Amino acid sequence: ITFKRNTMKVDFDTWQGQQLYEAELQALEEQRDFGLIEMLKPDFCMDGNMYCFTYPSTEGLPNDCVQGFGETASKAAHNFRDNWYQRNAL
Repeated sequence: ITFKRNTMKVDFDTWQGQQLYEAELQALEEQRDFGLIEMLKPDFCMDGNMYCFTYPSTEGLPNDCVQGFGETASKAAHNFRDNWYQRNAL
């Protein structure tokens, strides 16, 4: 399988091509995670040694909020996005 981008030919069957592909997927996933963060504007803080995003509940109930935790802000944003869609799918 080959992919042509800006006259650069990338062969995804090689380990270098696979690394480029995985880096591109990770960048797109981070864009999606932080897009939700930018839209909802949840609170951001440190909770112990973990980063945390918290979106308050609409009813004001403390146990009804959506949170995301992670060792990095990016991992916390990803966890927040997963929890947001899981919560809203119910």
